[in-house]
Formats: sequence, structure tokens, C-alpha cells
Amino acid sequence: MRNKLIAKIKVGVKNTGLDDDDYRDFLAMHGGGKRSCAHMSDTQLKAVAAALEAKGAYPDKTKGGSGDGRPTEAQRRKLAALARDMGWDGLKDDRLVAFVTRTAGVDDLRFLTRTAMTDVITGMERWRDGK
Repeated sequence: MRNKLIAKIKVGVKNTGLDDDDYRDFLAMHGGGKRSCAHMSDTQLKAVAAALEAKGAYPDKTKGGSGDGRPTEAQRRKLAALARDMGWDGLKDDRLVAFVTRTAGVDDLRFLTRTAMTDVITGMERWRDGK
């Protein structure tokens, strides 16, 4: 379990783009003052992983098909990132679902087509940029 936690932390750090100094500072802040995963207890490692998750280091997982006309994984990641930019809780946020319903006319992200996903992403980018 310990190795999985350390691996999860490493992936989260890579996803957030922290350099080594910032990474060590982040570890110290959330890992009981320790600047290395090797010196942390399992509880401290869990705290660091939870802090990375709260920071949005791990992409939201969503169910959906992968056939023709289905949104791509890149589109899902882009939508999740836009939702976090808006201060929302990623793909699970009720405000995002409401926006998708208004924009694409579907009640759940699972039902979006690739084209509808593009419309939603474009709409969110325009909203975010104030256009």
C-alpha cells in the first residue's frame, strides 16, 4: 500500500507541474514537516495524496463510450479542467451538469456526443473569458 501511495503522489505532482523545490515544500506542508515521501508514515502519505486530490491533480473519471461520435478522453479532461477553472468540483459538479443541460439538452455528461461536447467546451471557454 505504501508504494501505491508514493506512486499516486508522484503522478499527482507530475500532473500539477510542481518543480522539485515546490514539491518538497508541498510535502513539508502536508506531510508533517517531512520533505521526502520515504520518511513519511502511511497516514502522512495519505494526507499528501488527499491534498493533491483537493488541488485537482488527478483527472476526474467518468463513464462513457469510446465509439464513433463519443467524446474523446482529451475532451473529457478539457471539460474537467474548465470546470475546475470555474471553481467547480470537476465533472461531478451540479453547476456543470446544469450548464450541459442548457447547452446540449442532455441530463448527464454520459449522453454527450463528440459534437455536443465541443459545443459545451466552447461555451465554457467563452463564459470563462467573458465573451
